[in-house]
Amino acid sequence: MPVRTRRKKQRKVTSAIADLTVSEVRRGLDTVRKLWNNTPHEFSLLALAFGNRSVQQFCYEFVLGNHIKRHAKSTAKKKTS
Repeated sequence: MPVRTRRKKQRKVTSAIADLTVSEVRRGLDTVRKLWNNTPHEFSLLALAFGNRSVQQFCYEFVLGNHIKRHAKSTAKKKTS
């Protein structure tokens, strides 16, 4: 017998970085992780993470975009309550 979840709506997956797709963001995060794991002593924030973005710029845009999404979601919940 299949298990039913309580979720009524499907979640809409959106990218944390406005001009990148979700898969591109995941690929960029994977690149940053591999740069750190493979060569932590040579890790540089100026290395390219995805496209023409440095690790520093990519991570900044990701964290800021993620914060904005979470804040918007929280604000929307408060308005409906």
